[in-house]
Amino acid sequence: MKLNFKEIISQKSDKELEKILKDHVFYSEDERLLAEEELALRNNPTEELLSKRKGIIKIKTSKDKVIFFTLILLIFIVAGPWMIMSAEQGSFWFRNTHTAQIVLTMCVLYFIALLIVVVRKILSSGFNLTVTKEGLIDNSRYFKVGMIKWEDVDSIESSKVMFNKYLLVNVKSVEKYSSSLAKHMLLEYNLKIYGAPFVISPKFLASDFCELEEIVMKAYEEYKKPPADADLQSVPPQRKK
Repeated sequence: MKLNFKEIISQKSDKELEKILKDHVFYSEDERLLAEEELALRNNPTEELLSKRKGIIKIKTSKDKVIFFTLILLIFIVAGPWMIMSAEQGSFWFRNTHTAQIVLTMCVLYFIALLIVVVRKILSSGFNLTVTKEGLIDNSRYFKVGMIKWEDVDSIESSKVMFNKYLLVNVKSVEKYSSSLAKHMLLEYNLKIYGAPFVISPKFLASDFCELEEIVMKAYEEYKKPPADADLQSVPPQRKK
């Protein structure tokens, strides 16, 4: 059985790997990068390199995005009482001051609740997305949905809702992931608003949408399993003796 280059370099000594790094004629740039990664993993086995070796990619929380969003929420919460008082004096958008007060109070309460959810999320697991050989572990939004297995994924497509871009993940069976009432309600809400049960957002992730889409789509194409019908079609018919 012919070994690929990754398997070959894993069997080489450190000195042989160093020779590969210096050889710009016989070895390509990609092969030298693999040798460099192997050498780095041996000398300094960090969590990031070990994850890469296992085919795991983790997109972590963007602190800048979270801080910015938190500041926006705080501005609305602090300005809320002033806006309610302005509405009471009749100097606001609504003609009916009572209606204005109710609407603005509900908005302030919503922002407070959202701030609590964001803070609790940061203090627990944070916002992140993990891509493995088995599937996606989506923790990119306010509520954790757990692992979405590649074998269950029917399609992945990008969509723009308002001014935000999302990755929409459709699965073969939504009921399989409705393990609780809360998850069922979340999936039904996503289906109604976005047209897919799972919605991945780069809103709080340390990557832009293009990078997120590239990572997820590349992993999906690499790890998805072909349908059973395709496997049957790929088997050549046996000749009759």
